Amino acid sequence: MVPFPQEYEFIELFETEPTKLDEVVPFFYNNKTYKLCRPNGNLFFEIDLVVTGLESRGKKTEF
Repeated sequence: MVPFPQEYEFIELFETEPTKLDEVVPFFYNNKTYKLCRPNGNLFFEIDLVVTGLESRGKKTEF
């Protein structure tokens, strides 16, 4: 079984710190949103392991 990625791996992937729902709750129990911004759009990746799991949303920027 492949272990769930560590927090630093998500930070490296999205090149940013996540927005956390609660700062005092440990990583695996906290709701986190990573936002990756590029000129052609934004990608939001939300992790809530306790309730919903993984969810991704994207928004393409119109020129």
